[in-house]
Amino acid sequence: MTSGERFIRVGIALMGSALNIRVSNSAAAGAAALGGNRFASSKAEGRIGYGLYSVRMIARKYGGQSETAWDEAHGVFTHSVTLFLQ
Repeated sequence: MTSGERFIRVGIALMGSALNIRVSNSAAAGAAALGGNRFASSKAEGRIGYGLYSVRMIARKYGGQSETAWDEAHGVFTHSVTLFLQ
């Protein structure tokens, strides 16, 4: 991420019977993956957010998939959810 360049990108696509939602956003240097697919909250030092956990649990409940990625080299955080429609 270029210094000062902030963004949020949202993509939604229906592929056959699968609905894919992908959100990418810029993140400040030092944003940290804690391991186990957990990430530190940007809201407060040393805190863990529950938003991504909630999204994962909803995806799991409805037979979907959830994936989180942190691209440290480019300062981009991405979360994707796929739900299989009936």
